[in-house]
Amino acid sequence: LGVEVDTLGRPVGYYVWDWPRYTPGSKERGLLRLPAEEVLHHYRVRRAHQTRGVTWIARVMSDIQDQAGYDEAVIIGARAGANQVAIMQWLDPTAAPAPAANEEARKPVNMELNPGTTLELDPGLEMVPFDPKQPSGVYSDFTKTVLRRIASGLGLAYSSRSNDLREVNYSSTKVGLQTEREMWKMLQEWWVESYLQPIYERWLEAAILSGALQLPNPDWRAYAAVAWRPRRWPWIAPQREISAPPTMIALGLDSRQ
Repeated sequence: LGVEVDTLGRPVGYYVWDWPRYTPGSKERGLLRLPAEEVLHHYRVRRAHQTRGVTWIARVMSDIQDQAGYDEAVIIGARAGANQVAIMQWLDPTAAPAPAANEEARKPVNMELNPGTTLELDPGLEMVPFDPKQPSGVYSDFTKTVLRRIASGLGLAYSSRSNDLREVNYSSTKVGLQTEREMWKMLQEWWVESYLQPIYERWLEAAILSGALQLPNPDWRAYAAVAWRPRRWPWIAPQREISAPPTMIALGLDSRQ
């Protein structure tokens, strides 16, 4: 998978294309080996000896594909129902007119109907309505079920994933958003510790050694402990949340900081 490892499974080199492969007009020149100490390969490790990351939507890709296929089928059925009104068939197939002398088989008759048109059929013909019944009554329920599975697989609240706020209330919204935002906070801490902080330390060391950054202490490690402030979210009804913190502080269960 483009990652060179040693006998202990530690990455020692990465192989990348030395030219954008999928850029129009680009020519493939070959692979370029980059030492592992010069690469910050960022992904969530899920198992031992894993050298590459796995997309976070892997667990819901089949659901996304099912939803896309179902939507396409419903659209095709609805278009067919809108474009084709009915089908005419002979009550007695033997009574159908014979094909012309220069034709091997009789060509079916296609008729175009306009609004307000009264149609008279030949004797022996009957009109069979064509109704694919799309979108059906189960379309909404199926879509909602699939979106719930996708949201659950991604760790999101259903209302956030689907933008469907018809059946939510204050309590359900609070429970769903609290769980979701706790996941975001966890991912923010992981992102800071495994990606942002290492980049900052590499930049700080290079900036001090090159003289681009003048600080009282020449040791960059003295300035490595920094505070990162990721995004936070205000609550939709803050007045309901104000009464709890003073009580927790008074009981010694929390601090003002």
